[in-house]
Amino acid sequence: MQGIIFVLRLAHDSSDSFINLTQTIIVNYCKLPIKKRLYNSINDPSSPYLDDIGTCLNTGGVLNSESDTIEKNIEGCTSFNTELDVSGEKQAFEASASSREPIDIVTFDYSDSFMIRSKYLDELEKTEKYQIKLNIRDITKSEVDSHIFRECMNVLENGWNLDFLGIKKEEFLTLIWLLYDLRCYTESDALFILYKNLLSLLLIYLSNSTLPGELNLFYADFMNHNKYFLPFIFILYDNIYVKYDSKTKELSLIEEKKKMMYTSFEEQDIDEIIIRTTPIVLELINKENSKDKLVLLNFIACSYRIKGIKISNKDMYYTERKDLNHASKIMNANSIIDKMNTSYVQVFTTTEITESDDIISIEFENIVISNSDNDFLIDRKNLESLILVRCNIPNTNFLRRLSSYFPKLRNLYLVGFILNNKFFRYLHVMKIECLDISFCKYKGNPAGLNPQKHEKLKELRANYTQINYKILNSIMLCNALEVLHIRGFSSVRFIHFEDCKNWQKTFRSLDLSFCQINSVYMDFFSTDIKAENLFLDQFYKIDCFKKILNQKSLHTSTKKLTLSNNLMSEDIFSYLAAFEVLEYLNLSFLKCNSVNFLNSDYKFKSKLLYLDLSGNELQKTNFSFINQFDYLSRLDLSDCKLKCEFMSYLTNSLLIASLKVINLSGNILCSSDISRVCLLENLIHLVITLDNKVFSEFLKEYGVLECLSLETIVLINTNVNADIKKFIISQPSLKNVRLRGCMTEPNYLTMNSNVSPDFFKTIVC
Repeated sequence: MQGIIFVLRLAHDSSDSFINLTQTIIVNYCKLPIKKRLYNSINDPSSPYLDDIGTCLNTGGVLNSESDTIEKNIEGCTSFNTELDVSGEKQAFEASASSREPIDIVTFDYSDSFMIRSKYLDELEKTEKYQIKLNIRDITKSEVDSHIFRECMNVLENGWNLDFLGIKKEEFLTLIWLLYDLRCYTESDALFILYKNLLSLLLIYLSNSTLPGELNLFYADFMNHNKYFLPFIFILYDNIYVKYDSKTKELSLIEEKKKMMYTSFEEQDIDEIIIRTTPIVLELINKENSKDKLVLLNFIACSYRIKGIKISNKDMYYTERKDLNHASKIMNANSIIDKMNTSYVQVFTTTEITESDDIISIEFENIVISNSDNDFLIDRKNLESLILVRCNIPNTNFLRRLSSYFPKLRNLYLVGFILNNKFFRYLHVMKIECLDISFCKYKGNPAGLNPQKHEKLKELRANYTQINYKILNSIMLCNALEVLHIRGFSSVRFIHFEDCKNWQKTFRSLDLSFCQINSVYMDFFSTDIKAENLFLDQFYKIDCFKKILNQKSLHTSTKKLTLSNNLMSEDIFSYLAAFEVLEYLNLSFLKCNSVNFLNSDYKFKSKLLYLDLSGNELQKTNFSFINQFDYLSRLDLSDCKLKCEFMSYLTNSLLIASLKVINLSGNILCSSDISRVCLLENLIHLVITLDNKVFSEFLKEYGVLECLSLETIVLINTNVNADIKKFIISQPSLKNVRLRGCMTEPNYLTMNSNVSPDFFKTIVC
């Protein structure tokens, strides 16, 4: 048995200077030797060096990113001694010496000077205990020895070290395993440089694995230890930015537009991934023409279960656009459909990927689907979700054969297509639960159209779609229908259709925004309709608008109501006050003099939680309308042209206590307004525009105030100077900072990004 003791001295930093207090971490780790080690006097218990332990460490120069490390020779190795100055460790040596078990010691100071930081060591540094004893297994389960550990610590402190070029192939996995478990991060490019040089070694090992057995050994390493190899995909290609989103499980490969300085290869428990990329990235990978890199990319990718594929020409996706009005502008802009010069299957070539049955989701947007990718697509028999947005498909029979291609399909999005009778003829055969045919046009002979009733359909989205009345009738007869979104729908031309018998009347979500409906549809949607979520933005017919809102069935069922861009009247506000269970109300961008009715004359029955009044020119009198809501937790007053002292109009003490999210961006705030924002005791999310001069006056008058519960601050069109940075850093609970159209001193760069509060500590004004 070989025993190894690691002694980690963690020097605490007090402001600008270190104090003498140190913590000692003693780590015991025993393992069976894989092979007999060569004799080393330092490891011999009987050696006289026990009283003065010498440790030979190679400390080659730190390389910059332009260094060609593989072709350089290792020169100028330096040795130095580290001393053990804690009696407890010496007793451990003596005890081990008597049992003739060799012991290695690693002693080092972990300080702010480290170029590459470790989140694991950061946490140990914060402990209040003077001495902690751990097993090395508490850090890593890899077969690490003292040599690898020393070299790893040296590189964390000084950056990439030439001595790593001498690492053996069998030690490579141990090293990257240790780096992963230490949870390394940096605010410079040191971690990128480290992995970039390790990548060179990995590619050499891979290229030298000419025998099938050796190649299989590498593949086994990837499959069994894939998470330790994942960081290499982030630096595999110089002009491709790679990131992993643990929430969406997306591994994104996007053409790099700007250099990201902060780097952290987080500890990730990844089982499955969705590959997200663009045609440009696929072409860049293909043009690089590096077989070894391509093999490595495929090894890493296929070591995970690939559950989905997303390809869009600008990395923009219809399904991610929350603003449907903005989506409408994009869809009508006739954006270029990108030809795929390099297909997906030209890059991801392994049979584990191309023949995988794990893929259940595919999303293509604004691309010309190649023949090879079309063949790959129709072979995905387990596909459950297919999203095609404005794509050119070479297979002219593709849409009518969907039921035979994808027998398990549940979600189908065909956005921006021309649909004919053949598509609708076979649609009922499929077990589709969610259908989106937004921005589509029906082109065919209505006489030959006879769509059948759908039994499984739960959701229909046909926003801005020119749909035939027979198609709508077949869908509205479905008893399972819960979601009906027909924004921008026009039934004016349905002059021969007057039957809405047995149509579904109860919805989880109903969107009739921008609709122009005839008398038949008006009668239907204004009689006994129930909808938990109701969208009536910019409704064209005011009489129909009033009839819909005056339904008792809606007053007792609707929890979310959005009426943006409408002309309001006194009777409409009386209808709104009758809603009994309403929690969310959107009255943004109202027309003409509609805000005149925003006052205390209308007492709401509901206990409103969310109120959106953005885009309205509000006056002091309008705040009486707001103050009636005792339980309001979210309030949007953005772009309301509010003047100084407007926060003083919020006089309801219960409201001040209940608010958790507030948007005040686009308004003029004075010092007292900012101070009152800080008095919102439960505020966790703040969106605001700050003026430098006003904020400086605020600091002089009130000092740096702390919003004790604030977790997220979003700055809009703000010049982020030293005072604002100081305010951000001083917030005790702050976790997220988002910048939208902001200028940052001293470089005056416009920023649109999400960063941590600590990000501002690295910016010196």
